[in-house]
Amino acid sequence: EARRLYGLAAAQGHADAQCDLGAMHDDGEGGPEDLVEARRLYGLAAAQGHALAQCTLGRMLTNGEGGPEDCAEARRLFGLAAAQGLMRNAFSAPCMMPKAGHRILRCRCPVRPRR
Repeated sequence: EARRLYGLAAAQGHADAQCDLGAMHDDGEGGPEDLVEARRLYGLAAAQGHALAQCTLGRMLTNGEGGPEDCAEARRLFGLAAAQGLMRNAFSAPCMMPKAGHRILRCRCPVRPRR
């Protein structure tokens, strides 16, 4: 039921709902894990300036979760999230913390935003 309600709010462009629903798809909470949909939802919220969505989408882009790796876009998103104060460094940000049963960030590309 929560997924359905978040979906209604997300469809109306609510960035927090888009990010939260993305996390539900990312974690498989309330239904099957769907990394492609999680990435899409994080992208919608990130485009509205949602810092946690920017950081989490950056993690997905770094790891190639739900689509191809894109290190340049990941760095850009990490920079936007950092500018909002979410990240002191890429490894201390909430979106970079591994969750039970989830992948740990594979650092194939530099994740620290350039200054």
